[in-house]
Amino acid sequence: MSDRALFCSVVEAGRLLGVSRSLTYELLSAGSLRSVKLGKRRLVEIASIDDFAASLPIIGLKQSPAKAAIDA
Repeated sequence: MSDRALFCSVVEAGRLLGVSRSLTYELLSAGSLRSVKLGKRRLVEIASIDDFAASLPIIGLKQSPAKAAIDA
């Protein structure tokens, strides 16, 4: 069994993703992240954070026309 935690707080999930707490709640509401309720606490499944991050498209930065002219 792994020593890695299975769940984290909503605030910690946001920190791991680099987004705000409110955006984390939006992702939970949209079903993009999975969570459980344990007593009064809402805990985010860490595997769902990994799954969500893996599903995001990797977008390269486009070179600006000015930079392209300088490089030419």
